[in-house]
Amino acid sequence: MPDKLIRDRIPEIAAANGDYLTVRTARPGELPGLLRAKLAEEATEAIAASPDTLLDELADVTEALHALAAHHGHSPADIETARAAKAAARGGFQQQLVLDTGSPS
Repeated sequence: MPDKLIRDRIPEIAAANGDYLTVRTARPGELPGLLRAKLAEEATEAIAASPDTLLDELADVTEALHALAAHHGHSPADIETARAAKAAARGGFQQQLVLDTGSPS
């Protein structure tokens, strides 16, 4: 299994349960890829989540998203500004429109 980014308190939580993890600090230049992989992992988990666990999984997606943005010098407010601008220009998903790519009847 490839190395993966974990939350800061995971080693402490594991140790409290009698498990000890081997961890290291990300090497220079490694963090962007680790953050992107974490975002993809969390998004995949959110996609598969049940309605009961969806909110927690979306919180994980948001944490990974904020960390990736911060690494590149962007704040949560910057993300929201970009989201709002894109919604104003292209709309959101409120109308629940679906592009029908099927063949004509």
